[in-house]
Amino acid sequence: MFVFAEDRNDAKALEELISALCPQAKGRVERRTRPLILAKGAQRDALRRRAAKLAATLQVEAARGKPAACVFVHEDADAHPPADAQRVKVLTDAARQQGLRICPVVPAWEMESWWFLFPSAVAAAFPTWKQLPQSAGRDVDRLKDAKEALKRATGRRGERRYSEADAPRIAAEVRRLGEAQRTVQRNRCNQEQNRSPEGHTLTFC
Repeated sequence: MFVFAEDRNDAKALEELISALCPQAKGRVERRTRPLILAKGAQRDALRRRAAKLAATLQVEAARGKPAACVFVHEDADAHPPADAQRVKVLTDAARQQGLRICPVVPAWEMESWWFLFPSAVAAAFPTWKQLPQSAGRDVDRLKDAKEALKRATGRRGERRYSEADAPRIAAEVRRLGEAQRTVQRNRCNQEQNRSPEGHTLTFC
């Protein structure tokens, strides 16, 4: 099982979230930051080359005795819906042309949007921060610049604020508290939207 994410913090956070949703994945996730497909603004030839490089990487791993049971490919949407769903389709199509089935991970706007869905996990990870209200998770797919929004929502004057390095710790608390499964079960996006042609994405909305 492989995770290809935009950076190491995202990769570690995704490992925790995947393990939260699928406990048997714990300890079986290989985290990578390269190669990535990165569909935003990419021309068709660039997408083809990037997807081919990803396919070649996975072929090498398979030859080493590490076949990919599932491949998660992350890219922040950096935009509101339906940009995330459109990005899912582009990533999936590019991968399919190389014979790959992937599980796209495309948060709208950024992965930090998801932390608003888990105020208890944020509070458990960083108890000195301002607590997010339980209603913070409403319409998180409509947040703009989610990282900065999270800093403002949780920061206290004169104290350290959220940084990307904090994401794995929050995700670990999401897993520990069992919040991921409950969110997926009640979230319309996982029931109705952001489906890849293969029928699988990782999203909390």
